[in-house]
Amino acid sequence: MATANLVKRLQNIMRRDAGISGDAQRIEQMVWLFFLKVYDAQETEWEYKAYKAKRKFVSIIPEKYRWRNWAHAKDADGNPILCVFNFTPVPWDDYCLGSEEAGTYSEIFSTDAPYFGGGGLSFNEPVKTVAEPFGKFRHRLNVKLPAYGAVFFRFTPDKTNDPKGANE
Repeated sequence: MATANLVKRLQNIMRRDAGISGDAQRIEQMVWLFFLKVYDAQETEWEYKAYKAKRKFVSIIPEKYRWRNWAHAKDADGNPILCVFNFTPVPWDDYCLGSEEAGTYSEIFSTDAPYFGGGGLSFNEPVKTVAEPFGKFRHRLNVKLPAYGAVFFRFTPDKTNDPKGANE
């Protein structure tokens, strides 16, 4: 059910793209994206096993096309864009994420926007990171996530922050 809703939402978004025509083309593009993501996770495991065995791992996918190298989007200033997906039927009003740097995350795109057929209920105001560890990260932030949706955030680093994160 979750996958069907996600695919439907992605199709609705892709229908607005003049470069993609027809469901067959949209499905082909989505399958390729899902494949790259899943294959990248598998390659991570293979790389680790090769490292442990003191062997060199070589990917069959050219370096510039590997998920980890092109899916990490950056804005025009070189700041990362955070992409968060919720594959569950439950919307999250206070979803916690980790961040390595102090700064502000501003929503730039949400599948919950009315333009994309969403309810418009999950709009996020700009969110500042909090200097509290979360997992392996030094900072955390809490955001709203729509059910069966995706939200993209632009990161703006805290200019007053020193390299070690002491002045927050």
